[in-house]
Amino acid sequence: MMAEIYGVAGSGKTTYVSKQEHYKAVRPGFLLKLRTFFLFLVLDSFFYLWNSRFFSGCKKKKILFTIIFKLRMVKILKAGSPGANQIYDQGPVYSLCRRMNKSRPEERKRAADLLDTLISRINSVFDETIYLRCDAMVALHRVLKRNTSHMYKKRDPESVMQDIALWNRNFDYIHSKIHSQVVVSSN
Repeated sequence: MMAEIYGVAGSGKTTYVSKQEHYKAVRPGFLLKLRTFFLFLVLDSFFYLWNSRFFSGCKKKKILFTIIFKLRMVKILKAGSPGANQIYDQGPVYSLCRRMNKSRPEERKRAADLLDTLISRINSVFDETIYLRCDAMVALHRVLKRNTSHMYKKRDPESVMQDIALWNRNFDYIHSKIHSQVVVSSN
């Protein structure tokens, strides 16, 4: 069984996964990534090249590549360890939300069919998705007090809150399409 957990930074995804006895966290190694890359070139490169025309900018194309690459890796992981319960943090759902965050509204309209196709692929690959919801103020507090380097570490609280709101909005949209199990993290 393969699951993905997703939610805003600070929602408690890593903590949730570490406390699960049912799941083992996915940690793709170099050889798996290399194998996935070659399979991507053979099986998915046309899909990527065809659909990357919808997006201007190298970063958006890179995120599209990452989504398709991660979906291919999940298929390999599932086939390589049948019966194992694995959970992926920052997998394809995370990357899809990241792509949506970087897109302008007119790009989203042009790429609506692609979004539906990617969501359909996510639905077909994962046995379960878990949406870890968290109050924006709780998430803000958690990310600002982290000791590790983090994308929000040196930003002001207002801009971090705006970013968390954008992520929440897009995760809510994705959740409406893939009907994930919802876990609320509030402490």
